[in-house]
Amino acid sequence: MTSILDSPKIYTFDIESAPNFFSCVIRHRSTRARWIFEVSEWHNDAPAFIEFVNAASRHACYFVGFNNFYFDWQVVEYLIAIGPTFTAADAHRKVDQLINGNRDDNFRFTVWGNDHKVRQIDLYLIHHFDNFAKSTSLKETEFNMRSPNIGDLPFVPGEPIRFEDRELILKYNCHDVDETEKFAEYSAPMIDFRAELIQTMGEDVLNYNDTKIGKKFFEQEIRTRAPHLLGTGRDKRQTPRSRIALADVILPKLDDAFETPQMQSTLALLKRTVLTQTKAPPELKDVSVTLNGFEMHVGAGGGHGSVEKQCVRSGDGWSLLDVDVAGYYPSIAIANGFYPEHLTKLFCEIYTDVAAQRAKHKKKTAPNEMLKLALNGVYGDSANPHSIFLDPQYTMQVTINGQLLLYLLTEKIVCHTNAKMVQLNTDGVTFLVRDEEKAMAVKICEWWEDFTGLTLEAAEYEAMWVRDCNSYIALYK
Repeated sequence: MTSILDSPKIYTFDIESAPNFFSCVIRHRSTRARWIFEVSEWHNDAPAFIEFVNAASRHACYFVGFNNFYFDWQVVEYLIAIGPTFTAADAHRKVDQLINGNRDDNFRFTVWGNDHKVRQIDLYLIHHFDNFAKSTSLKETEFNMRSPNIGDLPFVPGEPIRFEDRELILKYNCHDVDETEKFAEYSAPMIDFRAELIQTMGEDVLNYNDTKIGKKFFEQEIRTRAPHLLGTGRDKRQTPRSRIALADVILPKLDDAFETPQMQSTLALLKRTVLTQTKAPPELKDVSVTLNGFEMHVGAGGGHGSVEKQCVRSGDGWSLLDVDVAGYYPSIAIANGFYPEHLTKLFCEIYTDVAAQRAKHKKKTAPNEMLKLALNGVYGDSANPHSIFLDPQYTMQVTINGQLLLYLLTEKIVCHTNAKMVQLNTDGVTFLVRDEEKAMAVKICEWWEDFTGLTLEAAEYEAMWVRDCNSYIALYK
């Protein structure tokens, strides 16, 4: 299959800037030809650079970069506006503004995609590295790609450079372009998928991360079927909540499901609880329950519990089993008909359709991952005050019931076998069970699937090295 990166219109680029030096290296992917433009007190390629960019614009080319949409290309657009007389000082002024300037001012002066002189493909945005939790530099990608050489910036940012440093900086600039191109090859399936979606969605999603694409896809489905549910313009419809009574959230069928006094009292406590916020609610701060010495903590984002600083092994008549629900939170919403109030039951219909579409694609393929993140992203946005999916009660319906159902599974396992719990975390549980009781554990899981309408996926481990519920290594058997 031909990739968009194989097009003769694809170029990779990167810029460097100092008060008295500007360079831009551009490489043509098809022919491997390279252009090195320098504007400094010793050399002036400004007219040639502007001419090259204008030619790329006329021929509808694409420039591939890393963090280029909001940085490198904003500098280039600024220089295009000045024209062939721009200087290194002009470029550095824009660089300094982007790095150290007022965020609101930078946003106001941003040149957006539709107005770009040359269309951009930003690997940084596509991989969602602009998310604080996923923030990754080009150097880190070089390390992860096992590049033989990872160079550091050969000058002090913000300080003028010396004549003898020019060649080193240009070499560094070329190296970054080569590494960006290598990372683009790694990212080709993601780029091609976005290029295909532009045709089907009718929207430029080329630089959207997966979650943003997923939410946009879901929004389009609603807009197609019932546009009135979204509101108009800035007046988007939402369901904000000032308080959430968990008694209105918890599934009624859980009332008689628990058999231990610990879980029954925990359920009663939760049903008396009223949340005043969904992010780290103080009402849930110290809520936990212990079964057979295994402590499980209740949280607004999901339950968790784990042994700590242990190596847990199978053998000597014990099996180490792990069961979880694929796409747990979307599956709970679909199985129980949960939806943000303002989006009505149509939300459930679309949710079900998206899940069915995902099942048609192989795991780890771009369409499968996008649809997976569409399902998860919509849930995550239900607590976002700026989102069309806002309804914190829907958020709590999913998370509170999600953990209670896992507590139910845990209770049945420890009450009806001699199992030893190892971990409970968001969407599944891990436990040691005697070999002669594995059949009983399987029956309990099958009962749980019937009770919940959800499907468990099972794995068997040789061993687990556990620091805590968020940090562990598991070796499959």
